[in-house]
Amino acid sequence: MSRLQQYRGHFYNWYDTRDLRPLDPRYVSSVDSGNLAAHLIALANACREWIDAPTPGRSSCIGIKDAVLLAREALQDLPNDLRTHTIASAQLDHASMRSPRRLRR
Repeated sequence: MSRLQQYRGHFYNWYDTRDLRPLDPRYVSSVDSGNLAAHLIALANACREWIDAPTPGRSSCIGIKDAVLLAREALQDLPNDLRTHTIASAQLDHASMRSPRRLRR
């Protein structure tokens, strides 16, 4: 994230994933910046907890499995002709296969 161009301390909403340049129309949202900051704080706290307990507990795995199942359900509701639907399904399947057995379907 340190390589992403910012405007007055805020990240733009969209970047090209190949060269990290902001995409047009360049748009900054202080609300989205706040949401990003809150999510990064939550992620940092989770990482700190995982350092002390490197093996995720059963409740963590149940929560992750629920999130994967909800994502699968949401993807099924999307029209089949959407390109992102195909990409998202393939990525979700790939990630599921690389996850511990207890997180898979």
